Amino acid sequence: KRLSAFPRCAALRKSNVLSLKVFDFASFLESQRLFLLDCDILFFRSPDELLKRIMNPNYHLNSVNRDWGMGYSLDPDVVRSFLPFRLETHINSGLGLMQRHSYDFELFEEWLALPGIIGHPHRIEQTLVGLACSRFGHDFLPSEYNVLLKKTESNEVVKHYTGPIRHLMYKEGIGRIKPLLQKLRTGI
Repeated sequence: KRLSAFPRCAALRKSNVLSLKVFDFASFLESQRLFLLDCDILFFRSPDELLKRIMNPNYHLNSVNRDWGMGYSLDPDVVRSFLPFRLETHINSGLGLMQRHSYDFELFEEWLALPGIIGHPHRIEQTLVGLACSRFGHDFLPSEYNVLLKKTESNEVVKHYTGPIRHLMYKEGIGRIKPLLQKLRTGI
């Protein structure tokens, strides 16, 4: 019902399961902020900076991790003339803190008319989040939160095992958190 006035949004929600991260989260959110956490993310240390931003009621920017590449369904150079703001590249929608007001369905409806935006089914939701962050303001998390396409480095707080490195989640990531889980179980 919420999308009845937004036919492009409704069509995307019906055809793309990843778009639920945008439309359903925003529709059912009972808070002014949303914590994004994809299921292919593992933490290796306490995410202190992220927690600090989450716990600070005066933090009013979107806060996301930096992607390894430009993971949008459209080319920022192509749409530059259509937007009244600069589209920030390399925004990843897997981990972060989003402000409720940045999920504006009227703007999503407008942006879904941009040339090429409905191109890649696994990138459309991230494109909408990237547009929202660019329009309303964002701050990248520190570099140890970046999405990297290589084995986990010792200084990484978190690892987002995106498509090209998903196999590493099972090959190295889960084995690396087993000792952490054991410590939690024993109370150390």
